[in-house]
Amino acid sequence: MEAFDNLTLTMVTLPTQIICQLPPLSSFQQRLLALTGCRCYMCLAAHSSKPSREVSKR
Repeated sequence: MEAFDNLTLTMVTLPTQIICQLPPLSSFQQRLLALTGCRCYMCLAAHSSKPSREVSKR
């Protein structure tokens, strides 16, 4: 969808963590997701603003 062309998931991998960041949605994008019932972006965005998760060492 063209309305979501400007979204970019940024991931930075460090030795002990992965940092993810998603840009905020415009009100139009939020409305489109609400109308479709899609909650995946909101879940991802909520996690991207929290401290990054630890990466397990192999």
